[in-house]
Formats: sequence, structure tokens, C-alpha cells
Amino acid sequence: MVKTFAQVLEARPVGRFQVAVVAVSFMVLVIDGIDIQLLSLVAPQIIDDWQITRTAFGPALAAALTGMVIGSLVGGWLGDRFGRLLVLVGATLLFGAATILAATTGSPGEMALLRLVSGVGFGAAGPNALALASEWLPQRLRPRVATLLAIGTPTGGILGAWIVLLLLPDLGWRGVFVACGLTTMALVLPMLAMREPPENLQARGKGERARANARWFGGAEVDLGSLAAGDRPETKSAAGNLFSRELLRLNLGAGLGFFFAAMVAYGMIAWTPVVFTSAGYSLDVGIRALFVFNLASVICSLLIGFVIERLGSRRVIMLGSAGMLASSLALYWLMQAATALAWLMQAVVAANGATTGITIATIYAMMIAGFPSSCRSAGLGYGLAAGRLGGVVLSLAGGVLLDAAGTATWPFFTVLAVASVLAGLGAVISDRHLVPQPKGAA
Repeated sequence: MVKTFAQVLEARPVGRFQVAVVAVSFMVLVIDGIDIQLLSLVAPQIIDDWQITRTAFGPALAAALTGMVIGSLVGGWLGDRFGRLLVLVGATLLFGAATILAATTGSPGEMALLRLVSGVGFGAAGPNALALASEWLPQRLRPRVATLLAIGTPTGGILGAWIVLLLLPDLGWRGVFVACGLTTMALVLPMLAMREPPENLQARGKGERARANARWFGGAEVDLGSLAAGDRPETKSAAGNLFSRELLRLNLGAGLGFFFAAMVAYGMIAWTPVVFTSAGYSLDVGIRALFVFNLASVICSLLIGFVIERLGSRRVIMLGSAGMLASSLALYWLMQAATALAWLMQAVVAANGATTGITIATIYAMMIAGFPSSCRSAGLGYGLAAGRLGGVVLSLAGGVLLDAAGTATWPFFTVLAVASVLAGLGAVISDRHLVPQPKGAA
């Protein structure tokens, strides 16, 4: 009896090729995290070198996220139409080259332009990396892989902090940008040995290639349905499927939750070193605070997949939202205490990173499970774009908020608190959640 490709995926143990696809997809998101946070980590030095205000540098910090919004929306659609792998390769080359060129800049405007271009590349890479990895794996593993991939960006933040501490004294901020860009472009080499998922090829009318890739993976003929060579793919576009009435509440909930959770995440990522140095702490303390933010986010995001199975995604997102609120308020209170210990402030920053990471990782899992394959890349792109847009808002406004009340930081932390509450509202709106599994379920 000829098996379907889904049955082949479920029956076979996870092999080296699947591990390699997940690993490369993960590394794309790691580089994403390094690059996003790279500019914020060296921002104090650039601001000092160029003799500009924090407000003047805000657009440069926000530019990459602006590009990511564009890239996520366009790249998701391109991935559904032309293939996840093809778009992923092109996007990786684009953001690698732009990161190298950013090392040649001499003004906020030049930096903002090249960060915008690199952001487009990163934005296009993200949804296609997520869709590519999920479609080569059985359905039962996709929620856990979603939470694994969700730690890619904060893992990049951890590595980024170490890279800056290690390389900045010898190479300067320009050399750090070159090193990051070259590493990014090197990721294209393993991508050339990868293959498009049969599911996506079939949906695009590439029946022969879909069957060839399925046979290559399964070792025998695989049933991919009635689509044959030369057949037309379904006429309804990915965008049409994405914005159908059936997905309305998922779109609203995922978009709202991602927007505000990412606003908190990228606000902390972009401005934590500046917040700490403004409060009188050294740059090393600020960088280490950002390091523990990302470390806590990575650890908790990695473990949260098992919690989702027991509590369901709705409860986990709401608990994460409550934790984000509590830790944001606690950090502001500690900032006002003249005798606050640096280690205690870093512990609260870690709590904020943990709960923010939990919230975002759970939204990732909810989207991968909720969006059908016909518009999965576009759906992930939409969700990521909403998150990037939230990041743009606070990355751009962060400097203004920090300058608005002199040395006081209450405007910045007020926005963090409100965003934390609204992130939890997304869980209430969405009607496509991962439901709790009974104890002992596989």
C-alpha cells in the first residue's frame, strides 16, 4: 500500500537531513538575533563616536525592524509562491551583504538605510526558515520545534553580547559588523544541499519535483494526492487563504499578541544598555543585563513546549503576559532605588526575559499549528511582521521616551507595562489554540 507523505513522516524516526534542516533554520534565526541586537550593543560607542543624541540614533535602531516588517510580509508570500528554500537563500545573501556594508557608514542616515536593507533580508528569511523546518517534520513534533526555533533570536542575543565583549576592544564596532556579515553569508553553503518540502512543491504545481523529493526522502513511491505534472495549483492565493473568515480570530489574536510581546522584547533588546548607563551603571553592566535577558528567554522558551502540552497555549500566553507586567514594574521600582544592587536588577531583567520569551515562543507554536499549509509561510510572515512592527515602535520611540522626562525612566516603563497587558489579550481573541493534552498522552 502506498503511503501518504504525512504517514511517511510520522512512521520514520527523525533523520540526519531533518536535523540539518532544523539546524540551518535555527542558525538563520540565531544570526537574526545577533544582528538585531548588534547595533544596540555598540550603540553607546557609536553615539559617542558620532557625537549625536540618543533621539537622533533612534531611527538607525528602528530601521532594521522596519525592513523586517516589509521582508516578513513580502518574503512569506514569495515563499508560498516560489519556494521556501529559494527565498531563504536569497534573503540570507541580502542581509549578509548589507551587514558588511553597514561597517562603512559614517552617519545615522547611512546606517539607517543599510539596516533597512538588511532588515528586509532578515524579515524574508524568518517565515521561510520556520515553514521549511516544520514541513520536513511530522505533525506531532511541530509544536516543540516551534518553541525550539523561537529561541533562535534570543540565542543570537546571548552570542551577540559575548561577541561584542570579545571583539569590540580589538576590532571596533566596524569590525564586528564585518564579522557578523561574513558569518551570515557562510550559511548559504549548507542551504545548497537542502531540498524543498514536497508539500510546498505540490501546492505550487510542481508535481514531478514534489514526487521526486518525496521518493528521495521516503525511499519509495509516496502518495501526494491527485496533483500531476503540469497541473495547476489551487487558484486561491495564499493571501486569500490567510485572510479568510475562518482565520480571522487567529490573525487578530496572533497579530495583537506578537505585536505587543515583541514591543517589550525589542524595547528591552534595543535600550537596556542605554537604560543602565543612564542610571549610572557601566556599559559592561548594561551588556551583561542584556545577556541575562536573552539567556533566561532561551532557557524558558526551550522548556515551555512541555508546559504547553499540559496547560494549552491560551493559559501559557496569559501567564507570560502577567509575568512581563510584574517584572517591568519591578525593574522600574528598582531603578528608583539609589542603593539597588546590580545583581538584583539583572535578576529582574532575567525574569522579564523569561516571561517575554515564553509568550513569544507560545505564539510561534500557536501560529504553526493554526495556519494551514496553503498559507503557512504567509501566515508566519504576517505574525512576524506584526512583531517586528511592535519592535519598530519602541525601538524608534525608546530614545524619545528616555529623553522625555530627563533622567526619569517612567515613560519608557509605562509603555512596557501597557504592552505586557495587551500581549495577553491576544490569547483571549485567538480561537485556534493548542489544547492541553491528558497526562500520559504521546
